[in-house]
Amino acid sequence: DSQINQCCEECGELIAALNHWRRGRGTCAQSAEEVADNQLMNAQMRLLFGPQLVDTIYYEKLLRLNQRIAAHKEASK
Repeated sequence: DSQINQCCEECGELIAALNHWRRGRGTCAQSAEEVADNQLMNAQMRLLFGPQLVDTIYYEKLLRLNQRIAAHKEASK
């Protein structure tokens, strides 16, 4: 529970940093720091929920994204 709570907190901090950056009140470095914190938490969540399950879903989503990018490129010709 404590790691899930920490993950939620880190996600909130990333959202706040990105909003500040977008509004010109934050720096790229501050946003990057929150992205790094979230990557660390995501790695912990991957272990918590099962690396195989997370990886399977990740690669399915990555495949769909690649298909959408390819379709967009084709439509832009």
